[in-house]
Amino acid sequence: GLVGLLTLASRVLGLVRDAVVAAFFPKGGTDAFFVAFTVPNVLRRLLAEGALTVAFIPVFTEYREGRGLAQAREMLANMLGTALAVVLGVTALGMVFAPQVVLAFAYGLTADPGRLALAVTLTRTMFAFLVWAGLSALAMGALNSVRHFTAPALAPAVLNVFIIGAVVVGASRMAGWGFPPTMAIAIGVVVGGAAQLVLQLPVLRRHGLVVAPRWGFGHPGVRRVARLMGPSVFALAIYQLYVMLARQFASFLPEGSISTLYYAQRLVEFPIGIFAVALATVTMPVLSSQASAGEIQQVKATYGYALRLVFFVPVSYTHLTLPTNA
Repeated sequence: GLVGLLTLASRVLGLVRDAVVAAFFPKGGTDAFFVAFTVPNVLRRLLAEGALTVAFIPVFTEYREGRGLAQAREMLANMLGTALAVVLGVTALGMVFAPQVVLAFAYGLTADPGRLALAVTLTRTMFAFLVWAGLSALAMGALNSVRHFTAPALAPAVLNVFIIGAVVVGASRMAGWGFPPTMAIAIGVVVGGAAQLVLQLPVLRRHGLVVAPRWGFGHPGVRRVARLMGPSVFALAIYQLYVMLARQFASFLPEGSISTLYYAQRLVEFPIGIFAVALATVTMPVLSSQASAGEIQQVKATYGYALRLVFFVPVSYTHLTLPTNA
């Protein structure tokens, strides 16, 4: 309930953010931005908040509950250093090859060199967001493992607040500084990504989980996380491939099509995020803790309860929205 409520606040702010972006910028500019934002966002799902968090929580939970805080901190430090090295490398490559990356997502922009150039510029700027997203994903995983959900659930709301503020304050000033107006959104994304991490640092410190990063791919815990990420990346890649194809097809359609598709997708994801994401966020560390303790019957009971909740909501919603004679 707590995570769902905070996620609801974040999603509402996300809709406000989209409305502000739509009000401040023409469709040509938002088309370029949404293509640029899709690139680090897809990588964030594959390398950070999606696959990394899911793979990290059970391993870290086992270390913390089975081997003690000292070994858990050591594993976290090695994981942090390794993840930081990977996302920095991906970020550097993304900035260098931004033109090719944009074409992979929206080749149709070649018909409009202005929008293509703008998308490349915004992509290079927002690739820095991937670094903050990777660090924030580990922070979220560590906090969820100790059953603290408030700060991680609030983090996306903070990102939306910074984007809204950057647009309202900076959109009219960008031209005077030699930047396109939509650069205000990109700056809001990068600064908001850093704010997501900063929000969680005090809580991490309270739990003794602030550690210095160190390179440690040879650490057995890090290797286990890497192995567990494989199936998650594959599963998430299927949906992200749909996102890429949707952007690609829309890029060949009239101006504004990419923006329209994005807004529609955001509306569809609104109820999913409020309930499904909240349930998965809370259930994962509980299952990990029970499995680490060998409580298989409790794992079954928790998983069954979560499944019943998953089925209850869509069936209830369908019942309420169907015509009475259906």
